[in-house]
Amino acid sequence: MNSLLSRIQEAIRALDRDIPPLVETKKWNQVTGVLTGPMGQLSSTMALLEKVTDNPSLAKQNGQKVKQDIFAMGTAVTNKQPDIVLKYRSLALEDLAIFLKGL
Repeated sequence: MNSLLSRIQEAIRALDRDIPPLVETKKWNQVTGVLTGPMGQLSSTMALLEKVTDNPSLAKQNGQKVKQDIFAMGTAVTNKQPDIVLKYRSLALEDLAIFLKGL
C-alpha cells in the first residue's frame, strides 16, 4: 500500500508543481506529457487502492471525480484553454484529497 500511496504523492506533486508553469508558458505538449505520465498512472493506482479500502464503492465514486477532472484537463489542453486547465487542476487536487481521506 505504501508504494501505491507514493505514486499518488507523485501525481499530487505533478499537479501542484509541474502543471501551472507549463500552462503559463503554454507548453501544451509537456502538459500532455504530465497528464499521460504521472496522471496516467494515477487512474490505475486509484483502482488498486479502491479494492483494498473498507468502503470500495465510496472510493470508486471519489476516484471517478478525480478521473473526470484529469480528463477535463486533457480536453482543455487540446483546446489550449489555460484557465480551464488550471480550474480542473485545482478540482483534481481537491477531489484527490477527498479520495485519500475516504480510504
